[in-house]
Amino acid sequence: MKMMILGLLALLGFFWPANSARCPSAAAASGDAPKRLVLIKGKAFILNLRDIGQAPATSETIIFQKTDCASCFVGTNVDVDGNYKILVGDGSYRLIVRNPSSPEVDLLDKNQERVINTGNPNSENSVINFDINIRLPE
Repeated sequence: MKMMILGLLALLGFFWPANSARCPSAAAASGDAPKRLVLIKGKAFILNLRDIGQAPATSETIIFQKTDCASCFVGTNVDVDGNYKILVGDGSYRLIVRNPSSPEVDLLDKNQERVINTGNPNSENSVINFDINIRLPE
């Protein structure tokens, strides 16, 4: 339930009309939509499970924040096998993985790439494979 609420809040922040004056996503309303949509997909792993070590994440919410917009977020959940996928417009996105019960804790592994760029808008590659490594607090 907490994950659903977090996801809804993230989407609400992404589409909230008051943010349209400062958020590039408002460009879509004026007809200046992204040149293409990109599917980012991959598998999320928890690296430090007690007694197991590495295993697929099964309940995490993954949030992508557009790097040029402080209020533009879109999120997705992993499935039971740790797989996720999300459709985004061209651009650069900062990766956020948080636990709703302690949102100040950054769950990304220190070696995890934190920004993903969807590439050249004129590129034919519309699928990006991007695995995510999560480290739980000790």
